[in-house]
Amino acid sequence: MSFFNQFSFVMMSVVVLIGAGALLWSAKRAPALLRIGAWLAALAGLVIFWSATRPLDTPEIDSLSNFEARLGNGTPVVLELYSEYCLGCMAQSSAVDALESALGERAAVLRLSIHTEVGRALWVRYQGEITPTFIIFDGEGREVRRTNAVPSAALVLGETP
Repeated sequence: MSFFNQFSFVMMSVVVLIGAGALLWSAKRAPALLRIGAWLAALAGLVIFWSATRPLDTPEIDSLSNFEARLGNGTPVVLELYSEYCLGCMAQSSAVDALESALGERAAVLRLSIHTEVGRALWVRYQGEITPTFIIFDGEGREVRRTNAVPSAALVLGETP
């Protein structure tokens, strides 16, 4: 199941491209060059959409020691473990941006792809099951909550149960 979750955008794109190809193939009245061009435009559209909406890693977290240094320093941390090929992760990317803005300096939001060395190690350490996974750590570095939806700023800051 996790394969389908982590690569849902890729699988959806394949289905769309096969469907578009079948539809264009059956449109015998249109010139072949036009049909091929339309299929390539669909492919380009999917690539552009993926490039524009995929989540990006927190650049300064390039090792486990960098991650661990961010925990337990008095500031809550939200760890997002995501796949850049996951439709749910792509859909929630702007909400994570909004959470990061709402939290400001009061908490850190760390985003890591499970397809990187550090992200994969944390995925295994925290026994991730589906993407995205948000793990909230309190200011002392203890895991206090885990969710697959973007948490509210109040939840991260411990202002709600």
